[in-house]
Parts: sequence; structure tokens; C-alpha cells
Amino acid sequence: MIHLGNRAGGVAAALMVAATALGVAGCTATLPVGGVASGSSVVASAPGWVGPRLPSVAFVVTCRASHQAPDDPLVHPGHPGASHMHAFFGNTSTTAMSTTASLSTASTTCSDAADRASYWTPAPAADHLRAYYDAGNADPSEVAAFPSGLAGIAGSSEELEPGVAVVAFRCGRAADGPDAAGWSSSPSASQCRDGAVVRYTFGQCADGRLIACRHGQRPTFVRLRLVMAWTGGVAGMGPHADFWNTWDQRRLAELVAVCVRGERITNLEIKQCGLPGSGPA
Repeated sequence: MIHLGNRAGGVAAALMVAATALGVAGCTATLPVGGVASGSSVVASAPGWVGPRLPSVAFVVTCRASHQAPDDPLVHPGHPGASHMHAFFGNTSTTAMSTTASLSTASTTCSDAADRASYWTPAPAADHLRAYYDAGNADPSEVAAFPSGLAGIAGSSEELEPGVAVVAFRCGRAADGPDAAGWSSSPSASQCRDGAVVRYTFGQCADGRLIACRHGQRPTFVRLRLVMAWTGGVAGMGPHADFWNTWDQRRLAELVAVCVRGERITNLEIKQCGLPGSGPA
């Protein structure tokens, strides 16, 4: 039986460091435990603007675990060993010394060879994750691919909108997808006999090169949700996930156009979207 234990704060400070590392001028992230920051603060991974939920085709990529290291290229760039242990997925070269240029030429563990993005979470972690991309709260016809080099952290104390937590948990399998019923933002209330999964939801807008949205800001980019088996938390650390976009930009733009915006969809093209239900559990 897996017990989904209490979460801790601490992501706010990481977001401040990440914003500085990525060159985001004037970015603040005040994220008190238990609620969304108010006022003019930047709330990482929180769109704020709530639009209509429109139908959208999505695509999903499965990425195996690549390696573990006490590195965090967003929070502690250029300082190997300065972080708690992380499990890295997708890009096989991610270290504290990584840059957008270095990641863009490396290999990947993802099911789509063009997905050279780096995804990471605190270790220990599952042996694979599923990255779901869709329109989220945006109009599918207006949503764009993440630009190269955009990065962000999906932390533990924010909420995207009432009832939709940035980090959520449920009993079941990752293959059930991000929209299965039963997600809860209160892991201490859940006990799962047959395993549990965690879902990390990233925002859909940016402040400079950091995924961060001000309250009331309209979503611009695709929504990214990571779903993976939950192996338990790290003492003193709230659950969180990081993302650094170093996809092959032509391929990412194509997938967003075909699978999210619904452009040029044919029976042949739709096969590349990797709809939920394929891949490992």
C-alpha cells in the first residue's frame, strides 16, 4: 500500500533562482503554502486566466528514466552536486552545466526521437513518465508550441484554477491519462492498494524564458502535463517537476499544428499524435 504523505513548500525560492538563471528580469514568485500568490507576483505554472474548455486532440510522449544526479540546471546552474538528488527523463545529457545548445544536440530516451527536452523530478522516481501536450484552457486554434529554451517548474503549492492543482494524485496507472477521475490535491487523504500516480501541470504562458503566468494573463502555449507512478515524497521537499524545452522545434511545431490545433489532420497524420492508451503503464 502506498501512502501519499504530506507535502512541503519550498518551490518559491527555486523559482526565483530559476528565473535569475534564465535571465528573467523583474520576475518574482511569492508562493505561500496552501494557496496562490496574489497581487502582481508571478505565479509559476498558474495561468490565472480561465477560458472555455474547448475540445482538443492531444499528443503524448513516453520517456524512460535516463540517469540520476544531485544536479538542478535551473535552480543551481553551473554547480554540480549542489542540489538534492533528481531523476532525469528524456534528454540523456542533462547536468548542472547544461545549456539549451548542449541539450539540443543530445540523445533522448523518449518515444519520439525529436523530443530532446529534459524532464526531471526528485529521486527516487518511477522508471518512466508520460508527457501529455494539449490546448488546456486555451483556444486550440490560437495555441503555440513552447519556444526553444523555455523552462519551468511545476511546484506543489500553486493552483491553476479552483479545484485544479498543479500537483495532483490518484490511485491507478499512468496509462490512465491526466483526465481520469479521482485526482486529489491532498495526498495525505489517499491510500492506494495497487499503486498511485502523480500529475504535474505546467502553465501556458511565459515571463521571459521562464514558464510563469501573471493573474489574468491569457494562455499562449500548449499545456504540458506529466503523469508518472508516485514512489513517495522526499523528506522536507514538496513534490515538483522541472521541464526544459529542447525539442526539435520543427517537429514540436508540427505536432502542435496537427494534434492540438487540428490543422491538416488526415488518417495518416493523426497516427503521429500518440493518443492516450499507448505505451507502458
